[in-house]
Amino acid sequence: CVMIVFICQAAILMNVAGQQCVKWQDWEHRRARKGDSGNTIEHLLAEDGYWDPDTNQALALISWEHNPIKRLTTRSGVLELIQWRAIRHEFMFPYDEGTSQGFRSPIFRIKRHDRALFQFHRYLAKRLCEQFVELVEI
Repeated sequence: CVMIVFICQAAILMNVAGQQCVKWQDWEHRRARKGDSGNTIEHLLAEDGYWDPDTNQALALISWEHNPIKRLTTRSGVLELIQWRAIRHEFMFPYDEGTSQGFRSPIFRIKRHDRALFQFHRYLAKRLCEQFVELVEI
């Protein structure tokens, strides 16, 4: 009985991890603006009432939820997307106020010409899979 519960939990976690990887892949390829399909960050900001495309003005300030319980239960696609893009940018171009250029060496080196080809969602998916395997092994 315990093994069946464990297998069910592992299957549910695997499904959730797969959905998260698909979401990351979508975000990786999402354009910021000028998309024909209306599938841009600009469109999402306008849809959620943060931006008016006609006047090109912000309608509301973006604020992040600091309560961890509310963050787990409330999902806002465009806010999650903006946070993900900020994390991706910090990962690709780490900032350090102590240096003259403002950039510090990343944890691992990505050559400047390879940054355009680097797929952050695949890197995260690989790390998520490694963590999932570690969790199941315990």
